[in-house]
Amino acid sequence: MLVGLVLAGALFAAAPAGAQSVEALEARELGEGGPVLDAGTVVWSRGEGGDGVRVSARAAAGGPVAHLGRASSGAASAGSWRLAAGAGRVGLRVVSGRGGVGALLSAPFGGAPLRRSVPRGATMAADRDFWAWSGGYVTLERSGPALGAVVTGADGSVRRLALPAGARVRTLAVAGSLAAVSVGQAVVVFDLATGAEVRRVALDAMSVGSLSVDPSGALAATGESEYGVDVLAWAPVGAGAFEVVTTGGDFGLVSLAGGRIAYVASRGLDEGARAVVVEPRPGSENPTVLFRGPPAFQIETLDFNGSHVAWSSQACQFLSLAAPAASGVTVPAGPCARSDVAVTVYSTPTLGHRNPSLPVIIRCLTAPTAGCRVDVRAYEIGRSGSRLGRARATVPRGARRTVRVPIGARAAARLRRADIEGGAYYVIRTIDPDGRTRQVGPL
Repeated sequence: MLVGLVLAGALFAAAPAGAQSVEALEARELGEGGPVLDAGTVVWSRGEGGDGVRVSARAAAGGPVAHLGRASSGAASAGSWRLAAGAGRVGLRVVSGRGGVGALLSAPFGGAPLRRSVPRGATMAADRDFWAWSGGYVTLERSGPALGAVVTGADGSVRRLALPAGARVRTLAVAGSLAAVSVGQAVVVFDLATGAEVRRVALDAMSVGSLSVDPSGALAATGESEYGVDVLAWAPVGAGAFEVVTTGGDFGLVSLAGGRIAYVASRGLDEGARAVVVEPRPGSENPTVLFRGPPAFQIETLDFNGSHVAWSSQACQFLSLAAPAASGVTVPAGPCARSDVAVTVYSTPTLGHRNPSLPVIIRCLTAPTAGCRVDVRAYEIGRSGSRLGRARATVPRGARRTVRVPIGARAAARLRRADIEGGAYYVIRTIDPDGRTRQVGPL
């Protein structure tokens, strides 16, 4: 259960205003939840002791950290989890490492814990699948082939959420007492308690990838136009259709608050992704860019409260004031490795007969110095994963370089005869000046 979940009311008070740069809150492993924002509070988590998850919080604008407690999944391994916070409650949705069995754990600040089992095979989607709202929590869950939404009340009651006919469940978004979901060529906003429709907004031939709603009913979405162009769009309260904010990027997760939009922007996997915050402008004018975070190979979670943006890469959890002065291209000093790379490998590399080597393309996305130090190791698929070769290199920050891993003649001959595509896999480690490392792969 989630124990010791006590948060002093003072933690919600805003700290004195001032410039805040990007902050690394905590390191992160794959499958762990990212940081979330509840009004002026940021809440984050970290795996601890096999089945344990430690939950911490503080004022987003700065101040002392409160360790809210430690959750236990009751299984040998916590596996994956999501975090949600809202209306004075913190919730943790845990799926154990064995069989997808999990639980929803929650506690109101200063109150008693709540625990509820979730079905085997419950969804852990790439986008948000767990939200806190004024009446409790909403989760996406799979029962057999059907994916649906479930409401867990603050009193522990459980009910299936009735969605509009034709709803695309994976686009569901929740805020305050409202939910939104795409239905055909529109987005429907409805009341979570009564199911009553609040507004319906036309999509104008846009397919929704990620959707966000704020407590007022305003909407933001990323997706693709009918012409295959990536689009960031929004619909303030009163609008009958979505308005395009910007186009031309590879847009991902989106979060709307206070008339501003946070989203994940990328120009492809080898270019990395960044958390960006913009303020839409009237008509077809380009939006005002308020913030750009450091690039990462992948951004997995995103949350926004109108003044601060919280997100996580594959290896770190971040928080920043959404202001131009806070923008940057480097990961700050702290608990996380500071170098990140994008890697491209050839499925069927051409191997010469003289000095054979395996090519690996590495782009240095960010580093604390002028470049990324990398250690590239190649292993043979099968044969107990024996190592084929190793190479070290430094790639200038922002640049792309082909690193060649030398291999022996016999290994090269085996790879040329390999029945399985490629015949090799790779593990890449970045090495910071302080010796801290981060692993990418196996790829």
